[in-house]
Amino acid sequence: MNYKIDFNTGFYDNFDVLKEHKMFEQKYQYSTFKFDLRKNKERFKDKNISTLICFDNNKPIAWIRFDHEENNNNSFQFNYVKRNFSTLGMFMIYVLPEYRNKGLASKITKMFEEELLQYYQANNINLNKYYLINAVDLAYDLLDKNLTYFIPSHTFGNFNKNKQDLKGHIRFRAAKTIQEQNEILELYK
Repeated sequence: MNYKIDFNTGFYDNFDVLKEHKMFEQKYQYSTFKFDLRKNKERFKDKNISTLICFDNNKPIAWIRFDHEENNNNSFQFNYVKRNFSTLGMFMIYVLPEYRNKGLASKITKMFEEELLQYYQANNINLNKYYLINAVDLAYDLLDKNLTYFIPSHTFGNFNKNKQDLKGHIRFRAAKTIQEQNEILELYK
């Protein structure tokens, strides 16, 4: 298997191959992928949508779509500490049925997170902040299980829901900012 990751214009650049291979769930009438792949490709030309596509013998078998939409910088008090956070965008994933339950979704999710972290570090994000990724459809459990640096959330643009998701991760999972996680990793080197 090989992988191809494209930031920023990935959805536009890979639109034709994804459509040709019907990389969406056929049985879901309102699938986000199915809905978008029926549209005109040009509609996505200026959209900031990244993709990671997994190929088996030049055939796409799984892909991640990430709509970059960091448009909010929020903060709130929790346990007497000011917590700053942003939501980075929306995460969607699709794996062909015959490749499911083999760990592929987890593998490409972890791979995508590493690439996303490098992408944002190269673009000078504030590392002393929490970053949420909003899960679309059934992706929340996958993100919750596999993300290390980013925090999964259920809804995009809903401050109260994002805040509740972040509070839960801080309280029950000891969520850290990227900077705090990097400092901990340095201690173990």
